[in-house]
Amino acid sequence: MYTFWKGIQVVRRWVLPQNPNTADQIVIRAQFADAVAAWAALDEDQQGTWEDYVSYWGKGAMSGFNLFVGEYITYIRAEEADPPQDAWDFR
Repeated sequence: MYTFWKGIQVVRRWVLPQNPNTADQIVIRAQFADAVAAWAALDEDQQGTWEDYVSYWGKGAMSGFNLFVGEYITYIRAEEADPPQDAWDFR
């Protein structure tokens, strides 16, 4: 199967996708849904800080959205009260 991954053309064998519906997987999907909803709730300036942070620190193909979701998931799994909204405040 020919496809693109982060702008790079790759070849890989097609694999039938699995859809585990375990209790853990349901929790993880809900956490990601919460993270995406939290990103959507940010205003343009707040989202812009995440994009600026990624650009400033040269995070490669990562977007501000990717960084935000990753940090959000890290915070909620650690049971922190308030996941970061401003990228410059989270480190």
